[in-house]
Amino acid sequence: MLAVLRHLNYRPWFALGEFVDNAVQSFTKHRAALEKIEGKGLKLRVDIDIDTASPARLSIRDNAAGIFESEYARAFRPAALPPDRTGLAEFGMGMKSAACWFAPQWTVRTKALGENVSRTIHFDIDNIIDDDIEELKIREKTEKANAHYTEVILEDIFHVPVGRTVAKLKEHLTDIYRGFIRDGLLETRFNGEPLVYREPKVFKAPHYKEKSGADRVWRKTIEFDFGEGLSVHGFAALRETASVAKAGFSLFRRGRVIQGSGDEGYRPAYVFGNPNSYRYQRLFGELHLEGFEVSHTKDGNGAPRGLAHLPGSPVRQGTPHFYNSPAAGERGHSPPGHMACVVFKVSTGVTESSAGDLTVRFDLTSPIRYHKCHKVSCRGR
Repeated sequence: MLAVLRHLNYRPWFALGEFVDNAVQSFTKHRAALEKIEGKGLKLRVDIDIDTASPARLSIRDNAAGIFESEYARAFRPAALPPDRTGLAEFGMGMKSAACWFAPQWTVRTKALGENVSRTIHFDIDNIIDDDIEELKIREKTEKANAHYTEVILEDIFHVPVGRTVAKLKEHLTDIYRGFIRDGLLETRFNGEPLVYREPKVFKAPHYKEKSGADRVWRKTIEFDFGEGLSVHGFAALRETASVAKAGFSLFRRGRVIQGSGDEGYRPAYVFGNPNSYRYQRLFGELHLEGFEVSHTKDGNGAPRGLAHLPGSPVRQGTPHFYNSPAAGERGHSPPGHMACVVFKVSTGVTESSAGDLTVRFDLTSPIRYHKCHKVSCRGR
């Protein structure tokens, strides 16, 4: 199984994100115990360092609670599901799959809070496969019980980030973990440089029908409940300064972005229109998904359930592929065998949504109103 992980369809920032996810999961789970030792206000710190000299080397170190002895065997067994799947570490694949995607050799050194030894394990994937190795030696070293960390070292990496890719890595990682960064929980450093998220400025201007009126903040809170435990909340807004690269929605799940980071904003054509349109360059927002599934790479791809409810993405149940969104002007009817389709029609100041038997129409300048009926074609006012 380890041999095929190199060929996963990862993007570098989502692969790196697997290590950050594990750190966030460990920190939040054991935060009370960590703060008892380190004091209130402790932040999770993740340091990512890249040495591009041949052979290239990548290291990720965090100050979370470490990998405990009781969890150690499962942590390094592929596809071994964790007992708690409600956080960011839910598939039992993240560290192994990302490490194998990045490098043929990798080492994990960890010290769990409260234990008296650190443990180091080394993976040489080619050697493991060629010699059919089923057990690896673990090196233990005595350390103070209050020490806590995990360090992953990837050696001779396949995908060496250089130039613009390094800038994109920093940009995407900052966007992906913006929620934890702005909440003060996470501090991430990339080659020693702190990653700082800067909130986009929202457009302020009078309504076009009231040119002499007071400025309005062009931002609208969004809340949808689709039933079956699926809901979305967040906001849509207009950027103060138009930007092709930075506009678009970001989809969040469990506090981190799964789609729409960096210059890859989530832009359903039905909502955003052509790249040269104002809405394509100004409309942005955050949509937090509750109860939605995600692929094991946590990048929004391949989820058969839930993403069907998002703008312009009807998905056949049980089939992990996206289908074409309705053409402009069409209603969001769900073809037989499909889940409810949600589409947004954006015109001047007005947005409309249709989700099965729920139709919502709202003006960006007035409160959202909901209307339910038994017909897909009904229009709520």
